[in-house]
Amino acid sequence: MSSSIVNSALLMSATRVVNILLGVLMIPVLIRYLGGEGFAAWALFLSIGTAFSILDTGMPSSVIKHMAVCLDENDKPRANQVLTNALVFLFAMYIAFLPVIFWLAKPVVTWLRLPNGVEISAKALFVFVFASVALRSLLMGGTYTFYSARMFHTIAIISFCQSFLSNCGAIIAAYWSRRLDLSLEVFWGIQLAVVGFAFLRARHVFRWKFQVTSLNLKLLRQLTAHGFKVHVSNWTQFVNFQFDKLIIAGFVGLWAVAPYEVANRSVLALRSVLASGIEAFLPSATINAEEKLRAWGLYQKMTKLTVYGVVFFLIAPLTIAPMFLYAWTGEMGIYARWIFVALILGVVANITVLPSAIMVQAAGHAEIQTKSAIFSVILNIPLSLLFIQIWGSVGAAVGTGIALVGSAWLLFYSAHRYYGKDMAGTLNEFWYKVWPALIACLVWALFSFGLFKIWFATFDPHIRYSIHTRIYPGIVSLLLYAGCSTTIIIVLAYKGLFDREELELLFRVIRFRWFRNFCQARVPLQGKAI
Repeated sequence: MSSSIVNSALLMSATRVVNILLGVLMIPVLIRYLGGEGFAAWALFLSIGTAFSILDTGMPSSVIKHMAVCLDENDKPRANQVLTNALVFLFAMYIAFLPVIFWLAKPVVTWLRLPNGVEISAKALFVFVFASVALRSLLMGGTYTFYSARMFHTIAIISFCQSFLSNCGAIIAAYWSRRLDLSLEVFWGIQLAVVGFAFLRARHVFRWKFQVTSLNLKLLRQLTAHGFKVHVSNWTQFVNFQFDKLIIAGFVGLWAVAPYEVANRSVLALRSVLASGIEAFLPSATINAEEKLRAWGLYQKMTKLTVYGVVFFLIAPLTIAPMFLYAWTGEMGIYARWIFVALILGVVANITVLPSAIMVQAAGHAEIQTKSAIFSVILNIPLSLLFIQIWGSVGAAVGTGIALVGSAWLLFYSAHRYYGKDMAGTLNEFWYKVWPALIACLVWALFSFGLFKIWFATFDPHIRYSIHTRIYPGIVSLLLYAGCSTTIIIVLAYKGLFDREELELLFRVIRFRWFRNFCQARVPLQGKAI
């Protein structure tokens, strides 16, 4: 695998990891200073912002796909055409929907039971979030340029600053004012400032200039056709990870959104670690898409990297979920633990097939991903509405988990059918070989879940949710995760499943001589000399 591609994927993932650490800090702070219902309202306004971003209609992926080829061939006039048509389309979309947003504000706010701010009403905040999302969508044109030029170090800096500064601003506003409205204003104001700065900096890479002559209906049809197909998956992400909060607020109550958000944000954070790295392959996949053999080779490399990522960043964290969520957010973590389990099992399937989605996008067959996404939506909405009546918030998560697994299987099957490959061969190559690692995770999970159940029963009910009581479970949960991860690495090394590049990467991270000697002793036995 090209080291530059791997390094780009690792860089994007590392950026997400840093942002996740801030997110871990942010939730308990917001719960403390905004209160349970204030935090739930914060989560709902962010979900509303995600709903508004659906109006992007897949244009980001479409722009990156087309501009990557233009910049690779140094065809800057064509790149200017692509970006101009995309931005004009986005501007028109948001302006067209503005009256609808004003009309929807009152009924949506009433259904979700959103509270008014100190100085701004809930309806005004609803419109404010829409305006912020619209402006951010237009200013993201600069970030698309960096993606297309494969300037991943710059993208990592932008992504970090956008998340870090806006979240820090929201935390400070919440601490200083205890106000939901001010926290939202600061959050979105900083987001816009960062993407606006990136938009201006992108002119040093590619000097975009609006020209009426750049408008081209044929090109716009190409952008929107690809965008609509790809964007169905974004609608799916909204239904899978945001829709549940909207129905929970209406059917169960505003407070019930808070524990769901604790679990949901944890899962999305872990998912984004892998997704951001895998999506870095899109420009390379697009350039290699014309040759099926080379494209399939890239797919196999992506899938292997993805499977390792799923084991370390999704399955291993699952082993410590109850203890860590409790240590992180106290009582809400207790309510969130089974929601977390249901969601993360679905995300395991969702992330595993993400390389399939990347490859069919690059090959110009986004309709394959579209069918999978539509199937997920059709499955998710009725299941969530049904199970929420039975199990409440956990039922909504179970419906989402089932939908994620079903749509992932359909996408996996369709991608293999397009390339004329055998699914069983891929499953055997990348999952059957790591079964010892999965067994190790199961053992650690049984130990962790059992330990926490016994330990929690010994806590004084009057202080079991205080921060002082939760410190030690937090430390223990991190130690358990470290132990599980170490076990996975040793088991995979013992089975000789790491190739030379992967071992060299591990040796840079794990510098113990005994580990190097252990791996070098095992790999030759498998016929893979280092």
